[in-house]
Amino acid sequence: MKKCTNNRTMSFRRLLSLLLGAGLLTVCWRGAEYHREDTERENGVTLYVRRDRQAAFAGNLTWDGQSNTVDYVIPDRVDGAPVTALGGLLYGTAFKKLPCGWGVALPDTFRGAERRQYLLPGGSGTEITLTVRLHIGRYVSHIENVGLLTPVCYYSTEGSYVIRQEWVVTCDPMNQTFYAEGGRLYHRADGTPADICYDTEWWYEEQSG
Repeated sequence: MKKCTNNRTMSFRRLLSLLLGAGLLTVCWRGAEYHREDTERENGVTLYVRRDRQAAFAGNLTWDGQSNTVDYVIPDRVDGAPVTALGGLLYGTAFKKLPCGWGVALPDTFRGAERRQYLLPGGSGTEITLTVRLHIGRYVSHIENVGLLTPVCYYSTEGSYVIRQEWVVTCDPMNQTFYAEGGRLYHRADGTPADICYDTEWWYEEQSG
């Protein structure tokens, strides 16, 4: 009878150890992931901080439409975590990772005109050039490819607009992965250009021509 009791005790201890081990692994796993609720905002930039505070990545900059120039500054750190990337993966519903891009988020209305999902006929509308001054922080080592910069159109009976972007990039001189020269970003290891689209102009003219 005593032997049976000892066996049960040992089995219970093993089960408890397994459960504690699984719980610890889950905590560590979740700590190394990004979640939408773990966000900070700095100078208009949305920053996503990893649960373990060992890294962070930069998301969109929200433009208010008030100026034709905007500073998109990627800080070295946020909440103590180094900002290591532009764009990344966030946990959404049903434990699925969803891509989270970066760039300039334009408003739904601009000078009384409403945003449209299509180009205005014949490329009509007053053209506005938004100059984006992107500064890459010291610890950024990865940049997600977000594709081309497309024109954004706004329409109203009083006046319509087409906003295109031009980007100028600078980089912290202590960054070990990238460096900037002449407003463009390059890989420090071999001097090849970073995969960033710098302006809308050629794409817009091709579509409206």
